[in-house]
Amino acid sequence: MKDPVLNLITPPDKLYNDNKSFLLKENQSSFIPLGSKHRLSNPGQELLTIIEIQSGDYIGEDDIVRLQDD
Repeated sequence: MKDPVLNLITPPDKLYNDNKSFLLKENQSSFIPLGSKHRLSNPGQELLTIIEIQSGDYIGEDDIVRLQDD
């Protein structure tokens, strides 16, 4: 399993992590705990650029569970 860290490069972005939301600004990052439901939204017009850093015993993509978004 993995614990990703999302590093926002540009522009401001809204991160939803479980039942909390955060506005991430340029060059900020957020830790995503293992098993948490999370998503990103881009409230602006610029393209979003992020870097995802994964850590843990397994960093494959086949363990991701996609949830319906609104």
